Amino acid sequence: KRLVSAVIRRRVFVNLQAKKVIINYLLHKTNISKDLRKQLWLILADVYGNINIYKGLYDELSFFMNNSLESVKKLIIMDVRRTSSSLTDFQRDSLVQILFNFAKRNLRTSYCQGMNFIAEFLHVQIGFSEEETFWLLNYLVEVIGESNYSNMVNLLADMKIVSQLVEHSSGKNIETFKQSEFDLKMITLPWFITLFSKMKN
Repeated sequence: KRLVSAVIRRRVFVNLQAKKVIINYLLHKTNISKDLRKQLWLILADVYGNINIYKGLYDELSFFMNNSLESVKKLIIMDVRRTSSSLTDFQRDSLVQILFNFAKRNLRTSYCQGMNFIAEFLHVQIGFSEEETFWLLNYLVEVIGESNYSNMVNLLADMKIVSQLVEHSSGKNIETFKQSEFDLKMITLPWFITLFSKMKN
């Protein structure tokens, strides 16, 4: 608990050993407040450290124009519009800015469909700021989901594993799917490209 408080206070990077200590703390904690949960996300995803080291980067990206990315911005605007019908204009503008800044910083990965749901979950539903959501998205895509966004083969392999697990645990359901010519990937694909942020929808 002292380590968590110190990191929150100092807003710095934490090494792998410190992260293990924090995770161990979480495993023995039965009741975690919403505010503490958000702060732990920011610690474990290196958000505090990145904001501290790259001060002003998010604002710089917001003002930086790259004409070669205009088609990317149009796609982002289109996807954000259909992310959720309950979004306000302000929320839509914020999501477009977060995702476009991500595309500017990550020219290799750029923007991929599905990221709009991740950003909406973090920014609108959980309540992280624009800059926090930007760095969380960077961590989730670059570190956690990098293989799925950079290589379609890895994504297909993950979905195949899910199909095999379902077949192993519930063979009858798989047989029903096969007889109905229903492809399980129709369900699992959105899970993986949105890093499971859209499952409850």
